[in-house]
Amino acid sequence: MKLTMPIDTLTSLMTWPGAVPQVLVRAIGAAEVAGAIGVFLPAVTRMQPWVTSYAAMALATAMICAVGYHLMPFQGKMLIPSIILGVIAGYVAWGRETALPIKPKH
Repeated sequence: MKLTMPIDTLTSLMTWPGAVPQVLVRAIGAAEVAGAIGVFLPAVTRMQPWVTSYAAMALATAMICAVGYHLMPFQGKMLIPSIILGVIAGYVAWGRETALPIKPKH
């Protein structure tokens, strides 16, 4: 949504896109898409599987930043998805780095 949806429509769904520059909204959208591809594609293809944990760490970091941003004006409703997604991304990062690493394709 952050990458392609018009800012006016996005602002009606979430309050923050109207409060920051459009280029930042698009950059966040692009980073989230790249992170999702980085979590999914190396795990499925088993090529460069170490990328999965680092992409998940980057997404968790982005969610930590989102929580910080939503805490400033205390947008409680917007904190919940950021916290949940951050915990999931952190769990994937930990799991693929330590608990259950993906073996590379030989």
